[in-house]
Amino acid sequence: MHDVLHGNYIQLEPISCNHADGLRHAANDEQIWRYMPEKATAGFFDVWFNNTLDKQSVDEQLTYVVRDKASQVILGATAFYDIQLDNKRLALGYSWYTPAVWGSKVNAESKLLMLTQAFEQWSMNRIEIGTDSRNTHSYKAILKLGATEEGRLRQHMILHDGAVTDTIMFSILRSEWATVKKGLIKRLSI
Repeated sequence: MHDVLHGNYIQLEPISCNHADGLRHAANDEQIWRYMPEKATAGFFDVWFNNTLDKQSVDEQLTYVVRDKASQVILGATAFYDIQLDNKRLALGYSWYTPAVWGSKVNAESKLLMLTQAFEQWSMNRIEIGTDSRNTHSYKAILKLGATEEGRLRQHMILHDGAVTDTIMFSILRSEWATVKKGLIKRLSI
C-alpha cells in the first residue's frame, strides 16, 4: 500500500523521517496554511511532522511527499485519510504545495497519481475531497478535477488559528473515474 508513485513531472513518496528537512523548507510559507487545520511553519513544523508520521504508523492516514523529478526538490505533501476499506471509500486532501508551484501541473499530476492508485489498484468506489468554504482557489481546483460538489458541512473544522469554518464536500465515484482521468491527462499534455 505504501509504494512510490511516479509521474512525468513529480513523484509521490510515502512520508518518512528522511523527508523532514525538505518538508520543513517547503512548508515555511504562511500562505500555505491559511485554510488548513494545522500549520507547519517554523516552530509548528515538528508537531505537524510528528503527527503525520504517527497517523501513518497506525494506517490512519497515508501521506505522500511531493518531489519534483527534475530537481529532486520537495514541493509539498498530500494525503489519503478517513480510509474505510470495508466501504471502499476514502478521502483525499491535506494537500499543500510551496507557492512557487501553485497553478502548475504539480497538483493535477499528484491527483492523477493518487486517484489512479485509489480506483485502479485499491478498487475504491468513492473518493471524497473537501475544502474550506473560503478557499476559492482550492474550490476551483477541485471543480476543475471533475469532482461533484455534494454540499456544505457547517462548522465542520476548527483551524490552527481558532477559526470555525464550513467545509465544501466533493466526491468522485468509480463510474466517473474514466472521464476525470481523461480530463487530467489532457490537462497534463497541454
